[in-house]
Amino acid sequence: MKQVYKLLASAAVVLVGVTNLSARNWSPTTEAVTQIEAGKKYALQGIVSSGGSNRYLQGTSFTEKSYLSPDGVFEFVPVEGVKDAADNQVYYLKVSGKTKDQYVSAPGNTTFYTSSTNRAWKVVVKSAEKREREHTYNWETKKDNGDDTTIVLKGKDAYVRESMVENGGVNKFDLSTFTFADRNDAVVIVSYQSKNPKKKEQDAEFNFFLTNEAGNLSVGKGTNYNNNVWNIFAVEENDAKASLNNVMDATFGEGFNIEDLVDPTKKDSYVLGNDIGQYDAAKYKVLKELYTKAKKAVDEEVTLTADEMDKLAEDLPKAYDDFKASGKPLTEGYYIVESYRAHKETGYDGGALYDEGAVKNGAKRLLWTYKGGTTTYKKEDELNHKSLKFIWKVEKDNSNPGFFFFKNMQTDRYINESEVAGFNQTVEMSDKPLASYNIVANIRQAGFFTFYSPKLWRGKGFQGAAKDLWEFGGLHPGGDHERVVVWDWQAPASAFYARTITKEQVDKILSVAKQGINNDKANALVNQAQAALDKGYTYMAVDGNGVRLEKANSGDFSTDEPGLVTEADKLKSPMADKDEGQNIGAFLDGDANSYFHSSWHNGADAWLGSHFLQFQLGEAQKELYLKWVKRINSNGSINNNGAPAKVTLWGAKDDAALDKNKDNKKDEAGADVVGEDGNVVVDYDAWKKQGWDSLSVATFSYPYDIEVGGATKKNAAGYAYFKVPEGYKNFRLEVVTRVDNSDKPNGNAYFHGSEFRVYQGKFDGVNSLISSVPTQDVKALTDAIAKLKEEVKAEKATQESIDALQKAYEQFLKNYPEPKRVTDALAEAEKLSKSSVEGTDVGYYKDGAKAKLAEVIASVKTKLEAQVKTKAPNVDQINAYLAELNAGLAEFAKQLIMPAAGVYRIQSASAEKTREGRMMTAINSSRESHLKMWGRISDPDVKGAYKDEPGFSSVLGAYWDVQKVDNGYTLKNVYTGLYAAPKSGQAMMTQSEKPYTFDVVFAKTPGCFNFVIKAEDAEAKKIYVNAESDNLVLWNSAEGQDNSAFKFLPATEQLQNALDPDNGFKVYVQAKVTQIITLPVSAEFDADNGKFFTVIGQDADSYIQLDDVEGTTLKAGQAYVYIPAEKNESNFVTLYPTKEVNKDYTKLNPTHTPGEAVNGLTPVFENTRLKEDSGIFNGDHSLVLLSIQNEGVSANTGYFDKMPKTDKKGDAAIQAEATITSLGRVVVLNDATAKSGVYTLSGVRVNNTKHLPAGVYVVNGKKQVVK
Repeated sequence: MKQVYKLLASAAVVLVGVTNLSARNWSPTTEAVTQIEAGKKYALQGIVSSGGSNRYLQGTSFTEKSYLSPDGVFEFVPVEGVKDAADNQVYYLKVSGKTKDQYVSAPGNTTFYTSSTNRAWKVVVKSAEKREREHTYNWETKKDNGDDTTIVLKGKDAYVRESMVENGGVNKFDLSTFTFADRNDAVVIVSYQSKNPKKKEQDAEFNFFLTNEAGNLSVGKGTNYNNNVWNIFAVEENDAKASLNNVMDATFGEGFNIEDLVDPTKKDSYVLGNDIGQYDAAKYKVLKELYTKAKKAVDEEVTLTADEMDKLAEDLPKAYDDFKASGKPLTEGYYIVESYRAHKETGYDGGALYDEGAVKNGAKRLLWTYKGGTTTYKKEDELNHKSLKFIWKVEKDNSNPGFFFFKNMQTDRYINESEVAGFNQTVEMSDKPLASYNIVANIRQAGFFTFYSPKLWRGKGFQGAAKDLWEFGGLHPGGDHERVVVWDWQAPASAFYARTITKEQVDKILSVAKQGINNDKANALVNQAQAALDKGYTYMAVDGNGVRLEKANSGDFSTDEPGLVTEADKLKSPMADKDEGQNIGAFLDGDANSYFHSSWHNGADAWLGSHFLQFQLGEAQKELYLKWVKRINSNGSINNNGAPAKVTLWGAKDDAALDKNKDNKKDEAGADVVGEDGNVVVDYDAWKKQGWDSLSVATFSYPYDIEVGGATKKNAAGYAYFKVPEGYKNFRLEVVTRVDNSDKPNGNAYFHGSEFRVYQGKFDGVNSLISSVPTQDVKALTDAIAKLKEEVKAEKATQESIDALQKAYEQFLKNYPEPKRVTDALAEAEKLSKSSVEGTDVGYYKDGAKAKLAEVIASVKTKLEAQVKTKAPNVDQINAYLAELNAGLAEFAKQLIMPAAGVYRIQSASAEKTREGRMMTAINSSRESHLKMWGRISDPDVKGAYKDEPGFSSVLGAYWDVQKVDNGYTLKNVYTGLYAAPKSGQAMMTQSEKPYTFDVVFAKTPGCFNFVIKAEDAEAKKIYVNAESDNLVLWNSAEGQDNSAFKFLPATEQLQNALDPDNGFKVYVQAKVTQIITLPVSAEFDADNGKFFTVIGQDADSYIQLDDVEGTTLKAGQAYVYIPAEKNESNFVTLYPTKEVNKDYTKLNPTHTPGEAVNGLTPVFENTRLKEDSGIFNGDHSLVLLSIQNEGVSANTGYFDKMPKTDKKGDAAIQAEATITSLGRVVVLNDATAKSGVYTLSGVRVNNTKHLPAGVYVVNGKKQVVK
């Protein structure tokens, strides 16, 4: 059943499904055509589905239906007087029957369809020429060093290069009909001109109307030779009855039943009622009546006229949409948010969202109850204080209408975002309301909601995706874990059911919840503090005299120190596997390649209770140290599936218990219990009641590496320690969980291992960190735990005792030593020393610096090693070691030769070819866009190679005035006058009017540095400036010659050359087209390269009349129309400094404030969204169009505002499609004012400053009017 839902947010409705289904629809004929006729109606068939179904374009996507709505019927309308270079007629592609947005728009427009032929795409229809994707050509060329080489080209590159070689360097291969797609009667719908129509060579590619790719139902525009062909079919209009039947099929789908639509027993049914997410019963009644009438008409149970059937065909989809739009939206209130998975999938519990901090002190993740366990939610359970962690108070975000905050009723914390944007990143909680969410209906799941935020990750980077994959990211409970992550907002599992909780219910819970909450909080704190206390104790294997056994306390698994069990007959496991690893003696043989394996088989061999290993000792022991070596797989990897983790130690004093195992389950009368299948039920844990006592619980840790066949296996050996009551010699080690606990074939929670040893155990006072914690702190924590534990047991935990334990716990942690802090710091210091080189250039260390650092490292290392031989260092000692090391590192840092103040070009030192040698560049004055990494281009003569961009030394935006300030450096761009700075809230580098201070540090590669931003300015801990292939971004790590390594290249001389009036500097423009330019600096121009104009006005024929600029000087901040000279095919224009500059960059005096519009020619220094009906160039800049909604212009360009009327003929003119009126308002896409503050007159702060409605606002303390 095809379901379509409403987005219930801010009263906005989004309907998915049938587009423009009028009364009558159309069916394609069966024969494809290759010659089209003007004015005739056609269907466009894309790629056939994998199931063999035909797919036809309808609107902007494809349908597999055998009929089409008017949105799927097209005409080819001739463009009067226009043909392509081969004399083919040029057409507009039009949706037949539409009077608005009826033409397919040219590539580059913001909308797919347009009402204006000035925006419409001019195309030709040609027969496609199928070529071989695997076609190769051996191109004989040169390497970078000039040596001869042969490169094997494939596909399109092979065909083009082959043609160029055969035709003296000119391609004569026709790319306008080129395709790899193999289809009969295939045609291409392609631009009548190439992407570069003024290029002399013919190797410029074309834009095609692109069909759908496999698994994708979207149409496209661009260059892709895999899906650029179509089959075109004539269409025929269907009669009224057939059209009604088609409308019903398109609206409801096959097998639709009007009763099932609201049947609560059906999976995707709508629920009628007045609660959240429920739908209007009256609207359903109207829909049902119309549907029933239509169904009878198509089934010929009633006779209707054609007009009556046409009316039904129009009314029925509207009624269905009206019903689906009637769901009651989620609003302010109290809710338990339940996952779709819990409602519609199996294996989960009630699936409620909760704040992890409610069950774990200090935790901050957003979780869901998943499959139950420690935290379980069942809807049928009575609400009490334990329910508060599941209840969310939904509060309005007054600064973002339609968005809400979610506050947890137990912790008073709010749902935030994930700390790092990306795949599998967990959403976290915050103490303050920071992230608000829109609450909308999930379009795929009736009655369920989706929670999304425009700030959340949208899939970019997932499996290499270069752009966002979804419209929004939403909250998404993981299918195989308890975390809530960010994923596609409309995925089924991103849907939730909102269970309404009344304020009265919440108030009632809160009135009696205090003691219960205290008990829960106390229990969690006791467990956390006990775990921290236990962590400080280390145990060791010892001999009979209590002396440490060195090999036993390591990864050594030889039989040199065999322990207390040396014979295989002292080991037993009744659930040994029947096929592999059944030799229990493998545990004692000193061979890591042999192993024991408990059963994983079915039937009589299955052991569905806990598996155990039994061992017998000659004498009773009070302390045991059990050593385990994990199984080694045949490929040499470590197997964690069966390695014991949590274990229970059982003991038996009577040897008779040694033979007790599973037994038949008995009833109260002692008779065997028989199951539903007629078989006797087996009790696999019967032995636990037959002489075996539960002694202790522990968890194996695996800190030791082992050597096998010359290879090191990390974390392959470990131990567990037990204190044992007196009198036990017989033991069973029950495996409760494994390191990887997921694999349980046939219900067997098996274990396996290579080696097993049993030793006497003892507290290790030397290596136990607890030994270095002050005795009074240990005692205070132990006493506080004991006191609160008793109160928890009595369910009378007091806030006083909770506070006392919290205080003792924090004091304990304050003095708890972590020697790893020192060893980690030493490792980093050694890495730094190893990567540094002494020399006299910038980025090198002064002579003798490395030797002094080596002395400090050796000193700290010696002191630490000496201390740990006697006792773990305490906190004061650790801090002293770190202070000595940090002092040495600080002195070493002073020996690094840093760049002096001056003019530099900042170059990427990345080892990656695509980044290496590129320069940090400001190509415009935007404070919203990325800084760029430019200056290197692909070498067309050497495949895969790059070379310096010719003339790049004259690009002023690549020069930076670098100044040393307190705590770092500032970078001011010579061309824009703006400072390099991170973009607030985003992992990108842009520019700022205010100086920004970078920490500049050694990049662990000679001569190179990292630029580091302040942690508080970082998005998701991304603090390192990083060179992408084109953009300058931020990243969360930097190591050596990676993309965060940069060089300072002194550039005073090169800058003076660029400012030499005889040389000039380079400003990037669009090649060979008329355009608007706004410069940040005043400059001179040479009219031989191109002319600059001002605006006179717009005449009665809508031409914009232009005047030549007087003289040759362009003023900073003023907009000019630039028309390149015919001979100038470059993507730049050469300008010259004014006389006042005289090679002195400080006299450039750049501005980033645009001047006033002159006769409607308006300058911009920022990416700007325009008023409707402003003047903006079309795709090839041959015409000025009236702007439509959401269109804009780029920084350092401009647009045409309302102009004076004129009858004067200028020095040049530009055709506009109509009179420019400039209705509405202009929005500068720069949120720089957000930090200072934008408020309504009533005092409400406005967070979204990009979309301010017209009105009066207080901006930075001053009233401003937005029109």
